[in-house]
Amino acid sequence: MEERRRARRMRLESTITVRRIDSGIDEEVTIEIKDISKSGIGFFCTEILEVGSIYQSSIIIWTKEIIPVLLKIVREVDHGEKKFYGAEFMGLSEIDMFRIAVYEELERSEMM
Repeated sequence: MEERRRARRMRLESTITVRRIDSGIDEEVTIEIKDISKSGIGFFCTEILEVGSIYQSSIIIWTKEIIPVLLKIVREVDHGEKKFYGAEFMGLSEIDMFRIAVYEELERSEMM
């Protein structure tokens, strides 16, 4: 898979529900997060999500802190029964970006 992220990916496996907020229709779907970076997440979903659509949710990171997120779907890759999606964070607070960045630094230092 071609790397398109601006920030380093870190493994974070979690299943969450996201709610579409830009269509006027109250649509919720379950996604399986595979990785996260300071700029977004990669996840699998059995539902078809529209590229460009906006979803709202909360992600529990490694420290068990809850980060509220807005996600913009930016790409989709077919993986058989599921699709892999890339989503960018929209308006993520500096403190929440810092929380993710701290883990990135810890993971990087453990690799050395």
